[in-house]
Amino acid sequence: MTNRTRARVSLGLVASAMILLVAAAWAHTAGVFATPTAVAVVDIGELRSSLNELKVLLAQIDAKFAARNQELELKRQELAAMQARLDEEGPTMTEDEQNDSTAEIYRLDTRINADDNIYRQLLQIDGLRIMKMVQTKIDDATRRVAARDGWNIVLLDTSGINVVGQDSMQKMDSAIFQRSVIYATPAVDITNEVLTLMNNEYEAAVPAPKPAGTGGP
Repeated sequence: MTNRTRARVSLGLVASAMILLVAAAWAHTAGVFATPTAVAVVDIGELRSSLNELKVLLAQIDAKFAARNQELELKRQELAAMQARLDEEGPTMTEDEQNDSTAEIYRLDTRINADDNIYRQLLQIDGLRIMKMVQTKIDDATRRVAARDGWNIVLLDTSGINVVGQDSMQKMDSAIFQRSVIYATPAVDITNEVLTLMNNEYEAAVPAPKPAGTGGP
């Protein structure tokens, strides 16, 4: 076989190999696109507002801090009475008595403001703790619903974010970039499925109330 013949054979083999590689790549690409990705959305606002567990936990926080706020209100009433007494009796008091009364009012007012600030911080801490716990459960329930129903990707439904109603270009751009979803058909909204799963599991975990008159410790 001459050198020229060998070169032709080699070129033919290379060309054939390239054709096979291109065909394989095309077949792989076609196979990828032949299986569409199933994308669903979840409305996190609707989910949070309808979760029975979250309603109960937030109500417990409100009850706890309502008692503390009642204590503060009593102290505020006491402060107002002290100030009224100073305003009424001040002209007949000695200078030392006026100073003592003013100092007492100042101490009580400072204590009220400090307690109010502490209660607000504790409320935020409790609220954040609860929301972290609930969000962890939401993520887990969403993954399980997606696996059960065949969804490959689940996005937060941000289609409701108001874009054109902003009063500045900066706010409008910020709203635009917050949206990961512009439109989603109701058929891909799995909010109710996640909500049903979480509420059912929560109700199943809550101990049933004891019948009246059963006694016991």
